[in-house]
Amino acid sequence: MLKVNFLLRKPKEGEVVSVYVRLTDGRKVDVWGRTKETTLVEHWDTISSLLVERITEMKGNKLIEKRDAESKNQVAQNKEINRRLINLRNTIEDAYKSNKTEIVNTEWLKNIINPPIEVEDENKLPTDLVKYIDYYLADRGSNITESTRKKARTMKNILSDFKSKNKIKELLIENINNQFKNEFEE
Repeated sequence: MLKVNFLLRKPKEGEVVSVYVRLTDGRKVDVWGRTKETTLVEHWDTISSLLVERITEMKGNKLIEKRDAESKNQVAQNKEINRRLINLRNTIEDAYKSNKTEIVNTEWLKNIINPPIEVEDENKLPTDLVKYIDYYLADRGSNITESTRKKARTMKNILSDFKSKNKIKELLIENINNQFKNEFEE
């Protein structure tokens, strides 16, 4: 049976500790991982495995809910962290249920908790010569003369015609050599 629990490891009173997640599925899966969330040990509810959403104190043998501004702010923060933890629980459960091929281990769980960020490099140079001409014109902007612009556009058109005539998908810059020169001049 699939279970996703949150817990604190090595909690010490008065310290800020990380919240951990534990994924179990019977005896076949038992994986731990650290989440991004942290909390004070006093704000953790071991029964619900989430942060407390009511801060109370003892006054005259009675438990009374604190209603000062600091307590209300802390409760609001706790609710926000609980919301993120519940979303994380749902994400982990969905990923585990839809997973058919990957091995479920600590690395898999870390990728669910902190997905790898794929950054596209906007300044990446094109490898196709025709696309590079467009990049060159855009990169140089107003630093080149109009005649140079016209020559580059003309060359781009000639290369595009060469590509379509010879049924070449990409004219890689690294393949521009004497053999290309001979084919191009024909």
